[in-house]
Amino acid sequence: MVTCGSPSRWWRRAARSRSARVSVGRRPVVGSQPQGIAITPDGTRAYVTSFGAGSVSVINTANNTVLTTITGVGTNLVGVAITADGTRAYVADRSSNNVRVIDTATNTLIGPAITVGTSPARVAATPLPYPAP
Repeated sequence: MVTCGSPSRWWRRAARSRSARVSVGRRPVVGSQPQGIAITPDGTRAYVTSFGAGSVSVINTANNTVLTTITGVGTNLVGVAITADGTRAYVADRSSNNVRVIDTATNTLIGPAITVGTSPARVAATPLPYPAP
């Protein structure tokens, strides 16, 4: 999983990195005020949250095109994380105090929102299986 707070910083970092698994070229057009980005473990897709649009753009990293835009995710989306197996994306919605789950195979929302603390900004996913305490 790769996450970064700002897509524009990620883009510059990817452009400088010799080990970047995504192609760097023209920037794909995503919703207003992009905030978070996470790349699937296989490196084929990037999920970008849009604070202003309340949507998540799914980008094909091979050609930097938007595959789909997932709407109805929330209002002020910030952080996003992909699970280690690449099957789920978790998205933090600051204004609704919740986290939404996206099925990455179908790019659709799964179940109701998960209520969390006030103004969640970042999310993280741990590798499976998680060790018992």
